[in-house]
Amino acid sequence: MGLRLGALRLKGVPPYVVRRPGTPGAAVNDAGVVPTVKAFIVEKFLYGEDADKVTPTTPLISGGIIDSLGVIELVTFLEQRFGITIEAREAGRTHLDTLAAIETLVQKKRG
Repeated sequence: MGLRLGALRLKGVPPYVVRRPGTPGAAVNDAGVVPTVKAFIVEKFLYGEDADKVTPTTPLISGGIIDSLGVIELVTFLEQRFGITIEAREAGRTHLDTLAAIETLVQKKRG
């Protein structure tokens, strides 16, 4: 279940870069929360399908794109990529069901 370190390249989607633990701010690009998380979701859960299918309001958990194990992968990615800590109570539909909700959570956590 490990994350691949490095950049993902999909047409129309900026690459994401995972920060290595213990190196705050290292290897982090500033592409934005939505495009970065979208690229991760397309690669991990949609297996490279058309990135245009995922919009800021696409239901990820309630729509069946991400299952319970996927939530764990997503939370790990968000924590590593954005240098935040997501509490157990935040790891559900309310905060992770859409890219828009994820962006709100990340921005809140980053201050």
